Amino acid sequence: MRAEIDFLVGYSHFQLEELPEALGRFREIREDYPLSDVKEDADYWHPMTRLFLQEYHAAHVEFQEFVGRYSESDYLEDATFRLGVAQYGDDDFESSEKTLQHFVKIYPESKIVAEAYCMLGDIHGAWAQLGQAIQYYDTGIDKADNIIHVNYGTFQTARVFELQGELEGIIRLFKSYIDTYGERGNVTQAIYWIGNMEIRLGREQEGYETFLQGIVTHGDDPKQFGIDMIIRDLIADQANAA
Repeated sequence: MRAEIDFLVGYSHFQLEELPEALGRFREIREDYPLSDVKEDADYWHPMTRLFLQEYHAAHVEFQEFVGRYSESDYLEDATFRLGVAQYGDDDFESSEKTLQHFVKIYPESKIVAEAYCMLGDIHGAWAQLGQAIQYYDTGIDKADNIIHVNYGTFQTARVFELQGELEGIIRLFKSYIDTYGERGNVTQAIYWIGNMEIRLGREQEGYETFLQGIVTHGDDPKQFGIDMIIRDLIADQANAA
C-alpha cells in the first residue's frame, strides 16, 4: 500500500500548500509504482502541483499528456481546463484559446466555465481584440455561480473600457454592479472607480461627493479596501493642490 499512502501524504501536503513536498510524493508514485491504482491520480496531481508552483511549461506538457491518455477519467474535465491555464501561463496563447474554446463547448455546465470565459477574455484582450474580450467577460459574468468570477469579469471589463476611453461606460458598469450585487460585491472598489471616472470626465465635485458618500457609508468597515484607495487619492489631490 506504499503508493496509496504516498498519494494521501502528497495530497495532504498539497492542501497545506507544501508544494515541493507534494510534488515529490506524486513523482515517486509515477516513477516507482506505474501499475498502482493511484497512478492516474498522481498523473493529474503532479502537473496540478507544478501549475501552482508556476512551472507552466512542465504543467503544459504533462496536462497535454494526461488528456491524451485518460479519455474516460473523472479528472478529464478539470484537466482540460488546467491545460488551458498552463498554456496561458506558458505564453502559448493560441493553444490556450483553442483548449478553452473546446472546454466551453464540451462542458457548458461546468462549475468553472465562467472562469474559462474570463480567461478567453484575457487572451483576446492581450491580442487587442477588445470588443471580443468584453463579450467573453460578459458571458463569464452571466455563467458565474460565485461573486469571485463576477468580480473578475466586471473589473476586467472596466479595464478594457478604460483602454477604449469609455469612461461613462465604466460609470454605468459599476452602478449596475452595485445595484445588482450590493454588499456581496467589492462595493467600495466600485465606488472608487465611479468617483475616479467622474473626476477624469471633469466632474470633480460629483466625483468628490461620490467618494465622501462612500466614506460615510462604508468607512468603518476595515474589509472595505476601496475606502483606503479613496483616501489615498484624496490625500494625493490635496498634496498636489498645495
